[in-house]
Amino acid sequence: MGKKNFERQTSLSFDQISKILTIADENDSPYPRCLLANELGVMANNDNSEQAQEKLCELLNAEDECEKVKYISYCWLCNIPITDKTSAALQIFSNDQKNAEIIETAATNNIYFHLN
Repeated sequence: MGKKNFERQTSLSFDQISKILTIADENDSPYPRCLLANELGVMANNDNSEQAQEKLCELLNAEDECEKVKYISYCWLCNIPITDKTSAALQIFSNDQKNAEIIETAATNNIYFHLN
């Protein structure tokens, strides 16, 4: 059985998503940040997009990012093939005590970060 492909909710390209994510005030954004993070996760999963993986890593460890976006980023990064970059980002995130609640919530949904 192969990996599961997920359906995208928008037709935005990676570049368009990245540009929208630079909008500081979510109220000025045409799309919610959570949706954009999920779109990146689908790209990382379906297309093995390294760009999408790297952007998820950035969102995961951004100081000023909301918890929902961090949660979505964490879940996707735990469920796609782990690379050196994603492993490093997940390790940094997991070692920061302020992220414990996000990790615990993910665990209740059977999502875990495992080092290979």
